[in-house]
Amino acid sequence: DEADRFGSWTSGQTLLYDQDGRLVYSGGITGGRGKPGNNTGRATVLALLAGSKPARATTQVFGCSLFAWLKGDSETQGDANGF
Repeated sequence: DEADRFGSWTSGQTLLYDQDGRLVYSGGITGGRGKPGNNTGRATVLALLAGSKPARATTQVFGCSLFAWLKGDSETQGDANGF
């Protein structure tokens, strides 16, 4: 499974790699579940794509656990970065 391969545990997680294959960003790109618009994650990804170095490389992820069914817990809401 690709999510497991890349270490992505939450449905809203975004991973961004540089041209050398290094992970440069891991986190969410929304300010909350179903909350589009400006937020730290979005600003971080846009800064990286523009060639800037943002203050942080991770942000909070909002979404559902991709692997809750493995634990038998349908209510688990994962957070890939421990927030």
